[in-house]
Amino acid sequence: MPQDEAGLFLLFLTICSVLSTLCQFGLDIPVLRRLSSTRDLIFVNDVLFRALLWVSLGASVIVFFGLVAGGLILNGFLYDERLGPVLIVGLPSVLFLSLSLIYSKAYQSRGWIASSYLYETLGVNLVLVVTLSVALLLNRSIASSASNLAVVYALASFVVFIVAAYVWWWNFGRFHMLTLSDRAMFKAGREVFAATCMALLVNWSGILVASVFVLPERIAELAAAQRVSMLVAFILVVANMVVAPKFARLWVTDQLGLLERLVKITSRVMIFVASVVLFSVFVFAEDIMGLFGAGFKDSSALLVILSIGQFVNVATGSVGMLLNMSGHERDFRRVTSFSGPLAFLLSVVGAAYWGIFGAAIATAVSLGVQNVLALFMVRKRLGFWTV
Repeated sequence: MPQDEAGLFLLFLTICSVLSTLCQFGLDIPVLRRLSSTRDLIFVNDVLFRALLWVSLGASVIVFFGLVAGGLILNGFLYDERLGPVLIVGLPSVLFLSLSLIYSKAYQSRGWIASSYLYETLGVNLVLVVTLSVALLLNRSIASSASNLAVVYALASFVVFIVAAYVWWWNFGRFHMLTLSDRAMFKAGREVFAATCMALLVNWSGILVASVFVLPERIAELAAAQRVSMLVAFILVVANMVVAPKFARLWVTDQLGLLERLVKITSRVMIFVASVVLFSVFVFAEDIMGLFGAGFKDSSALLVILSIGQFVNVATGSVGMLLNMSGHERDFRRVTSFSGPLAFLLSVVGAAYWGIFGAAIATAVSLGVQNVLALFMVRKRLGFWTV
């Protein structure tokens, strides 16, 4: 695939990632917290089905609006107008991704960590890779354009959603919805949604803002570096999968001593693993970026910059998850209300003057600021440091 088409597809993936996270409307964290604190499957299915219903309704509206007008709106802002057709064929994936993410939290609350990770991120990518491999064996070139890949991605997201729904039904029974509304869950969801919007600005405003100023080829370099840099924080993702339900249970049962011990042990293990990965990035950054093509080698500095930001994310511990699982989602929202706008402003200035390198610095700095502030918030609310 040409590098400009790869850039369009990676930008499409970024937009889908942002929209699918937003389309959960902040209900993912309340679902995880409430399901983790009970073994009553009737209550579990009641909460889950209500969340799935509201997410499906809201996401359907957003996808419909995106199909009708999204391409025209984005083409008015973005550097390359070819993104519109890619979005039209791939945007339905947002609905299926959003629902799969809710299912992922439900599986996580039951201790099905592998299933949770599969339905959250790995599953769609796995189906995508398998489909492309089969097409290659059959001499069918479906990876020749971003639009073709977007279609495959949408189909992959649909398959993963169907599997997630079926496996849940098979193992945990039918849905029971006792009431349509849940004021407590929606109240928490509003706080989480606001925090999520700001956190998305921190993570993705660099790429989205840079797309206004630079060519898709350069966006491909930034997007590739950012996705690879997340390997530094992969241990944080894995740890949160395992410990988040335990955070909720220990907080509900008022076992603060055990909670502090769990948090600190987890943080120290994560720092050790992330340090090894960061060292490898420093040594092999150029070779790693070269895996995406010869034109990516010159952007190895992007990988180093973004990896440092991700290391700070890991070094502060599971601060965001800890605040959310302990019912302090409003405090985390306050933290992200500062870091989100900061990331956007830094991205605008950085991308305008220094292109993708300025955008990378903006992302790394704002991510570090967000996690340091959350670290102090944990100390204030829970009474201990995470490291």
